[in-house]
Amino acid sequence: SVDKIEQQLEIEFITNIQIPSPIKLIYINESLSPLDIYGGSGYFTFETNELSTNRLIELTTSDVNSRLVFIKPLNFGRTNLKIVDQCLPSSTKSMEIIIAEIDRLKISGRSRLELNTTSLIYIQAMDSDGNLFNLTNIYHLINIIIEQSQKPDILSIEYEPKSNLDHQTLAYRVHTLDIGRTNVKFYALNVKSTLIEFEVYEKLQIQPKELNVLSLSTVQLIIKGGSQMAGTTIEWSTNNTDVLDLEINNIFKTKAIG
Repeated sequence: SVDKIEQQLEIEFITNIQIPSPIKLIYINESLSPLDIYGGSGYFTFETNELSTNRLIELTTSDVNSRLVFIKPLNFGRTNLKIVDQCLPSSTKSMEIIIAEIDRLKISGRSRLELNTTSLIYIQAMDSDGNLFNLTNIYHLINIIIEQSQKPDILSIEYEPKSNLDHQTLAYRVHTLDIGRTNVKFYALNVKSTLIEFEVYEKLQIQPKELNVLSLSTVQLIIKGGSQMAGTTIEWSTNNTDVLDLEINNIFKTKAIG
């Protein structure tokens, strides 16, 4: 008889290391920003171009996840971080790390809202060179404060992380509570956004909704609701210019039966 020896060999195919580049960190003492590493074997070493006497960052690896590294900023400046795969020495990745302060906040989204509706606005933080910060990882540290000039508040604004566009763009859900105007300002680490005027208005209504008129008549419709802010215009259109002509100030003239 012949003894058979069976062995099983597990083969894993891995990709090259993938990381975001560059990464911007807000300089906050004791803050830790996670860096997720994708690809590679999971066994990494790290190198920086810093002098030991003037280090800009401190790295801490996770005990349970070798692909997760925490970066602690120690001082302002720029440095390069090189990640080397121990199992694949030819697989390396370098990234630039910028440690800076927030210089300004950028807010984008709709500022004119209909009552009983919701909308999203987005917040980004930049340094003095226009670099965007990674905010999702340190949201709990930057303490974003929202102020409204109108009291009681006519808006309810809350952080909605599931709607974040990316790590640099935070999403806030705006709920309308009452009609009016209010100035909204965002604060983060004592940095203020520009003042944004929000308007909450009633739903646009045109009266009457249905009208029977004689041919060659002039009729003016009544408009209620809609935005009252300067520069707001209402555009009119008709599907049959043979029946009526549109004029300014919501006036139309009938031309023929139809």
